[in-house]
Amino acid sequence: MSKNNKIILCITSVVIILILIFIICPMILNSVEQSRYISFNESKDRILKSAENKYSADVSNVSNTITEYTVGELIESGYISKDVKNPLTGKKYDDDTKVIVSNENGKIKLYYISGSTILELVKKLNSKDGIYYENDEYIYKGTEAKNYISFNQEIYRIIKVDKMGYMYIIKENCDKTIKKNNIKSNLSTTYNDKYDVYMKKIMASKLDVITKDLYINSFINDDTYIKGNKNIWIKTENDYEIIDSVNSDIYIPASNEGACIKYVIKLKNNVVIENGDGSQLNPYTINMKNY
Repeated sequence: MSKNNKIILCITSVVIILILIFIICPMILNSVEQSRYISFNESKDRILKSAENKYSADVSNVSNTITEYTVGELIESGYISKDVKNPLTGKKYDDDTKVIVSNENGKIKLYYISGSTILELVKKLNSKDGIYYENDEYIYKGTEAKNYISFNQEIYRIIKVDKMGYMYIIKENCDKTIKKNNIKSNLSTTYNDKYDVYMKKIMASKLDVITKDLYINSFINDDTYIKGNKNIWIKTENDYEIIDSVNSDIYIPASNEGACIKYVIKLKNNVVIENGDGSQLNPYTINMKNY
């Protein structure tokens, strides 16, 4: 074999080897990654089952409660092995990894959580942040409330977080002025057209109009963050009325009178906050990886 042929053969062999590397390496890495996620899901299922067993042993038919177990607590109580590790990181689970057990009217749901829920966050806040604890709920009040949250690529304000961890948010801006007899159809159409499947996964209910009680409870020192440059619709016990945006009076509108609608949404109690401090410049953002 001539020298040139040997060089060509050598180059060809190197090229073939490189091609095989480019083909096989991604396949191997993908297989390893899939194996890690399978192990992670199996580990997550074991953690959920352990929390369910502990809850059954700890709680006796107490409805309308929310209970939290960190992986550390489950290990200490003997429900999980001490050497358990997160398959994705190869390290021990931190205290941000937990199971939330929601018992609502006897209906029990378990959520695997990695991060802080809004209920955990508001428990650490006080009136300096515009939050007040009343009747087992955390309610935002006043114009200086740090209750800004990004949702559906828009800015909302958090109205309150109830004792079950559900978060109620209100649209920061008004989209349109509508008449009373168009409210229900507008809520339905907007829900179907404006929010995609991912947003709907974290919504505990469809759109609604803010109630009179929620509006009144948002005041501190005769002022509230629920304002607008137009009159706003409000939901009373049996009807819809209007908030006068100038002096915040609530009144029954004329039959042909229109007002702005601010959408109110109830978010699920397993929503995890990823970033932000609730301020206008740094609103809370939701971690969508759990969905």
